[in-house]
Amino acid sequence: MVVVVSVVAVLVAATLEAESAAAEVESALVERASQVAFRTLLVEGPGSLHLGGHHIGSLSLMDDLIDP
Repeated sequence: MVVVVSVVAVLVAATLEAESAAAEVESALVERASQVAFRTLLVEGPGSLHLGGHHIGSLSLMDDLIDP
């Protein structure tokens, strides 16, 4: 019984460590993506932003992409 508990404890610890490492990688990727997006906006300038709304008569969002 002690061996089973020890194995389970090791597996739980390894799982938590892996989840923690995955969370760190995800956080780093999000940070990097935001830096790239910000730099892209700086390079392209404020005129590159398109904040238009969805046309009321459109059937889908794709209609706006085809016929803005």
